[in-house]
Amino acid sequence: MTTHFGAGAGQAIEDAYILGRLLAHPATDASNLRDALRIYDAVRRPVGNEVVERSLHVGLLYELVPSSFPPGTDAAKVHAGDRAELQKVVDEMLRVWAWHSERMPEQDWLQAQEMLLAA
Repeated sequence: MTTHFGAGAGQAIEDAYILGRLLAHPATDASNLRDALRIYDAVRRPVGNEVVERSLHVGLLYELVPSSFPPGTDAAKVHAGDRAELQKVVDEMLRVWAWHSERMPEQDWLQAQEMLLAA
């Protein structure tokens, strides 16, 4: 994971939250421990992958790499300092970051708990 999203420690805390709740759940015992770990992986891996992808995208935006710009952005104008074109890049950064604050680990826990109870 690149450092551009600043999400590594937060991801670790969220992962520990989900894993801890799964392992401490009354429905988890030695007979279904593998299921609990599989559920943890199924719930958290997509989140981690999404953070990796978004971190890379934000990093490329920070570095003003034209391939990361939103469609319709004029790279030459961005590099020349055109405020309107730079604003498009900033808006894209904000769009990518918004996911980070909108997604809560409680959603993942509810999904994991539902999967555990169904297993």
